[in-house]
Amino acid sequence: MPVCFINAGVGGTTIGFHQRNNNNPTDISTNYGRMLLRATRAGFADKIRGVFWFQGESDGANAIGHDTLFRKMYRDWLSDYKAIEKVYPVQVRSGCGSPSLILRDKQRMLKTLSKCTVLTANGLNAHDGCHYGFTNGYETLGQQLFNIVKTDLYKGKRNDNHYCPEPNLAYYTNNDQTQISVELSNSGATFTVDTLFHQLFKLEGTTSRITNGWIFQNRLYLK
Repeated sequence: MPVCFINAGVGGTTIGFHQRNNNNPTDISTNYGRMLLRATRAGFADKIRGVFWFQGESDGANAIGHDTLFRKMYRDWLSDYKAIEKVYPVQVRSGCGSPSLILRDKQRMLKTLSKCTVLTANGLNAHDGCHYGFTNGYETLGQQLFNIVKTDLYKGKRNDNHYCPEPNLAYYTNNDQTQISVELSNSGATFTVDTLFHQLFKLEGTTSRITNGWIFQNRLYLK
């Protein structure tokens, strides 16, 4: 089955770099316009079915701005690419640009947009602080995207294990508040965790540190 990808990614850019010039959507002085013009001249603009978006590190602590401009860009995509069925934002992790927890939570909540399915880079192990290795990094993300795309766009059978777990509720489970339980949604999924996975979690507003973690059924426990 022939598949076409049009790459418009540019490293080290903020989300403002990717916005549309509303007065001239195919303005070649903008990254958005160059992508749209290429797609139009190739005869693909009305055939593009999905968008992959993996960016956010360069917006650092600008969580509100990132969220506002993503939602604007999302509306522009739906306007200029009429056949879009799904948009796949990838939630970034800590590292270059120091994207805040608030920014990453804003990315998580993009799931509320009607055509968005959000993935996360948090489970990719081959991270050097900025980028990822191929094995256990970009290759793994590609496989995760493929598993979801084949369900969403090519009518494959849904498997809950292919979708990111969604935290429904978090609460202390003991009186001295030294243990937190996080309840996860995907009821049909089988959850597994890596050794030392708890080091990917962070507490804000306290000097306390997470020292251990484990998983049981659909609950994640942090000590």
